[in-house]
Amino acid sequence: EDFEAGSWAVITGLRRDGELNGKRCRIEGLDKDTGRLVVRLDGSNRYLRLKPANLRAEGAAAQAASAAAAPTQFSPLPLSWHETVDKASGLSYFWKESDPAGTVTWTRPRE
Repeated sequence: EDFEAGSWAVITGLRRDGELNGKRCRIEGLDKDTGRLVVRLDGSNRYLRLKPANLRAEGAAAQAASAAAAPTQFSPLPLSWHETVDKASGLSYFWKESDPAGTVTWTRPRE
């Protein structure tokens, strides 16, 4: 399927992090380095990078209803935070340079 920024999809087929299957997400763009789509979970500031095969486009009616929503821009990570993609799941996780083991989170930190 072709996905456009601003369109909505449903997560499917994840083995690891299977609790995300069935969740609605907004397509934010393409990560050109990984070839994965950057998505934001509906009602959340959590961003993920997923293979297109793990997304199913929502119907045209649902997409038309959400077309008026303004696109979300990524805010920069706070100072000393880093983002890494988990190879097994394709999801991004975040960690602070001063305490990598104690600060790992799946939720994008905000300033």
